[in-house]
Amino acid sequence: MNKRREKAIVAALLRFEKSLRSRKTDFLLKRGSEEHKLITDIEKHPHAFVIGCVLDRVIKAEKAWAAPYKLKRRIGGFSFPKLRRLTRKGWKKHLGPQKNDPEKIHRYWETVMPDCLFSAIKVIDKYSNNRGKAQYMWAGDNLRGKDVVDRFKEIRGVGDKIANMAVRILVTRFEQPIETASIDISVDRHIARVVRRLGLIGKNTPKSQEKKVIVDKARELYPKFPAFIDLPIFIIGRDYCHKTNPNCGGCPMSTLCDHALHKRKPAPKTKAKRKRMKK
Repeated sequence: MNKRREKAIVAALLRFEKSLRSRKTDFLLKRGSEEHKLITDIEKHPHAFVIGCVLDRVIKAEKAWAAPYKLKRRIGGFSFPKLRRLTRKGWKKHLGPQKNDPEKIHRYWETVMPDCLFSAIKVIDKYSNNRGKAQYMWAGDNLRGKDVVDRFKEIRGVGDKIANMAVRILVTRFEQPIETASIDISVDRHIARVVRRLGLIGKNTPKSQEKKVIVDKARELYPKFPAFIDLPIFIIGRDYCHKTNPNCGGCPMSTLCDHALHKRKPAPKTKAKRKRMKK
């Protein structure tokens, strides 16, 4: 792919990212809802954001972002001292089905997730000297984005994908003064599919190398903040570029996408069709 087309793709992604900010939803939640108020209360409840990030595994993102408020109702509050008192069994109790509410907050409520949330509280305490202030995880002079990513990865169950996403949101949504060139794109199935179909990586790229190739490509496309193009690509993959029956007509990238352009081309006429036309 030539550089001119790559620049056009990046420009289109940036325009789409800007349009996402004007939507009625934020964190995939209705603005002003109780769930939205808690997850965005970075001043009084920054730990709610951290917990939402930890829960954002194998469940829909909107369910993960709404989960802190659901936990708040089940626990009877969401102050950090109250969460610090919870054991692994306590987290399991509140994550699982209740007498008056059969919903399981997370698929792994019985297994790994209680340990992950217990670990998150410990890491928050580590960086705030037991003051329970999650903002100290991303506070500090000359702190690189990679440093904050590594701090999130100290939480059990948090890998590159969730950690980079968390730091990207801290910069773009909460305007935290964090260096951005070392924050990488969070590769998942949606992002991998879109990047392939756009022609940004080779069709024959082995699955085993796909993540590294996509991360390197994002660094090349938008070096000052590789993770910035993460959200628009993710939304395109989730809402338009489905694995089967993609909605190419409604996709903001349709005029630049190899897959969409190929779909528009008329199928080549077979010999049998040519013969019929001659008759």
